[in-house]
Amino acid sequence: MNTQIKQPLTERKFGGEYLITGDKTELPRGSFVTVLPGVPVEAGDLIMFQVGRYQSVGRWRPTVGGIDWIQQPGRLIACVGDTPVQIIGQVIPCPSLEVCDSGRIKASPGIRN
Repeated sequence: MNTQIKQPLTERKFGGEYLITGDKTELPRGSFVTVLPGVPVEAGDLIMFQVGRYQSVGRWRPTVGGIDWIQQPGRLIACVGDTPVQIIGQVIPCPSLEVCDSGRIKASPGIRN
């Protein structure tokens, strides 16, 4: 997977509020998150990413042993090969959908969740 960091994305509009429906992230199923495209992503940040049609959440681990990685509980995803990896944006967990919708959740570069 070739790493392609596109912030902000121009081909499709991403961002907004999401509901975690899977069990392969560090956030529990049923969690609400806000995705902030355009916020600089640094090592260790919680990010939303896309590989092909697959979207998920993980921790960004750039340039470890010459390879960029995305970390999820119990696995590391190496960003190598022909399938592009897109970093959609920084993920900020929300205590509720109402808080996400209110716009009260903001992040600054380098925030750690």
